Amino acid sequence: MLIAAAFNLADYIPQIRGLDLQGLTKRMKIIAKDFDGFFEKIIEEHVRSQDENRVKDFIDVMLGFMGSQETEYRVERDTIKAIILDMLAASMDTSAATIDWTVTELIRHPHVTKKLQQELFYVSIYAPF
Repeated sequence: MLIAAAFNLADYIPQIRGLDLQGLTKRMKIIAKDFDGFFEKIIEEHVRSQDENRVKDFIDVMLGFMGSQETEYRVERDTIKAIILDMLAASMDTSAATIDWTVTELIRHPHVTKKLQQELFYVSIYAPF
């Protein structure tokens, strides 16, 4: 994860972004490919495991939404891999950074913010405490 936080000259001089003078883009692509393979193995293990007695986890739930008409969002393998990466990255960071990331995403997606507000309102009124 250190490479993601590395100083990148192209962040300050956008005109040289395509040159990859420091080799960061090349290294990030290698890391991304490794992560993709790792997440693909995890998903494939869950797809192959048909044991009814096994406790279902978050990945099983996400796989259940693939190809489903129950949600308004399309859930595909890449979506599941992105969520796994987000969860992994969030688990390595501080709570404050995770909250900051969450609020940023809610600001970027007002329709999701509205749904969250409705759900919180519903739960606060109807859920037993």
